[in-house]
Amino acid sequence: MKRLNCLTMYAIAAIVLFCGGFANAVELGDPNVTVTDGNVSITNTGGAFISRLDVNSPTALTGSTPIRMTVGHSGARFFMQAYGSGAAGNLQNAATLGAVASRLLIGADAGASVMFYSNGQFATGPGHLFIQGTPGATMGFVGIGNNAPTTKLDVTGEVKMTVANITGGSDLAEKFEVRTVANTKIEPGMVVCIDPDKPGQLMLSSKPYDKTVAGIISGAGGLNTGMLMGQQNSLADGAHPVALSGRVYCMVDTEADGIVPGDMLTTSSLPGHAMKMTDHALAVGSVIGKAMTPLAKGEKGLVMVLVSLQ
Repeated sequence: MKRLNCLTMYAIAAIVLFCGGFANAVELGDPNVTVTDGNVSITNTGGAFISRLDVNSPTALTGSTPIRMTVGHSGARFFMQAYGSGAAGNLQNAATLGAVASRLLIGADAGASVMFYSNGQFATGPGHLFIQGTPGATMGFVGIGNNAPTTKLDVTGEVKMTVANITGGSDLAEKFEVRTVANTKIEPGMVVCIDPDKPGQLMLSSKPYDKTVAGIISGAGGLNTGMLMGQQNSLADGAHPVALSGRVYCMVDTEADGIVPGDMLTTSSLPGHAMKMTDHALAVGSVIGKAMTPLAKGEKGLVMVLVSLQ
């Protein structure tokens, strides 16, 4: 058969692939490219077809004999490559892949993770997108700009979006270290104030009408934190999410007065508790927010608060 140029060969292959028709194997000008009963084979040396397009290697896969598919040219290409480990069905990492303008690696490590790299980043950088395939607690975690995601989506760098629709929580909180007072256990729903002895940190409230009031520890009553901010390894970090805005449940002292929706709340002498504000002169700077649910006088429990420091 007269040797055909590449364009003609691929055109014939496409026609046969989608239309079928040849009962016997047809060689398209190259003994390594054949079409059999509508199936296209490239370097499948007499083996059985496993798909409509079967791209195979004439030898066992090793670090130096990969299977790869390339579309484009050396300056800009779509590139898929697989390296073998010597054992059937296995793929391995290969630090010698070289600098290629674009690369897609699928199942390129023992855990069958999916990795997207560019500009030779395989050996030098974390790549652009990583999907964790190693079985375990982090399986399926996605990393953008890093290859060790610790959450469902772990992004290294700035994120830009039009709207963030948060459905898992109802407040805006920051992470703080919180100091206890009077050996009181720190719990979600407690009121906290600025700690005068520790810059950037907080402490449980412990006196009425405290003008250093800062917020309420998030997470009480089944209401989760909606958005959590902080900066690791800095003063803007800590173990407790403190709600600065939004809706949270709060521990309330009702020994003197009950609470009805709309009441302004301030700090109490009971550590970590709020109480109804009744003295307007003292209230300036010490209001935590407004009550949204009631609690009768003398009753113990939580009150939903719309946090609004005043």
